[in-house]
Amino acid sequence: MSGSVGGVACDIVRPSSPIAKRTRVGLWIIPGLTGVGAHRLGQNDSQFEFICIEYATSAQINTWAGLIGALQGTVIAITDDHGDSYTGMLVVSVSNPSKIPAWQIQGLGIAGRRGEISIQGVLT
Repeated sequence: MSGSVGGVACDIVRPSSPIAKRTRVGLWIIPGLTGVGAHRLGQNDSQFEFICIEYATSAQINTWAGLIGALQGTVIAITDDHGDSYTGMLVVSVSNPSKIPAWQIQGLGIAGRRGEISIQGVLT
């Protein structure tokens, strides 16, 4: 399993929930009139969150985290570890990376660390 975020390779890339464009609805109320007005604004405003994981040395994870952090504010394509592609993803925020020793992850046989980053944004 592997994926990529804006061209940056990751060992694991997973969406935290399904991503779909939603129809936004605007509501308004006019004082003195009974009821509520509404109109559809189009399909947009779909938020997303992806979890990105990399197994490497501490220095390599620092470089990897810097590359992903530099994607904040850009529109990117994401390919998750199942091979599904998502395009037009505006990255709004990137979390600080968490690093834990890989020896805490049983049975993987990986020397080094496990880095994890969460990226959030909207589908354009």
